[in-house]
Amino acid sequence: MADHDRLGVTAVTRLVDLGCGTGALVIRAAARGAEAHDVDVSPQTLDNAAGGPADVVITTSALHQLPDFWKQQALLRIAAVLRPGGTFYLWDVIYSFRVAEADAHLERWIGTEGRPEGEASPARTSPPTSAKSEGMPHRARPEITGRAFPAPTYAEYVCRRPA
Repeated sequence: MADHDRLGVTAVTRLVDLGCGTGALVIRAAARGAEAHDVDVSPQTLDNAAGGPADVVITTSALHQLPDFWKQQALLRIAAVLRPGGTFYLWDVIYSFRVAEADAHLERWIGTEGRPEGEASPARTSPPTSAKSEGMPHRARPEITGRAFPAPTYAEYVCRRPA
């Protein structure tokens, strides 16, 4: 998950955690002295999230809950908030397996992942495939500087807004 050292989070960083959940990433960033904000994707909160351009925007396990249209809107808003040279970190449910392998991977995922009560199952969310997700950040114009698929059901992307 998000490594603050790798993302360059320091005491002079303005960080936004989009869909922050428990706020653990914001708390860790604030402990480093960063100006850290936890927000959702509404225009009012994101536009005012950092009081100016953000150095780092993080979202973990949140965007998959949105339909594709709103995922793209969120990515466009993130790109608009990032300062030139800023970093966007995405960790989310993104399927990297072939469709023919879906049943086996999803059954394994459901069987091994503990979910808090009330959290949607994969069947009720709309995570993109890795091929679809690659196109979404490109349309928002950041440069993908890193990607990893630590499991067939998760992906991590690190992007930079061009300077």
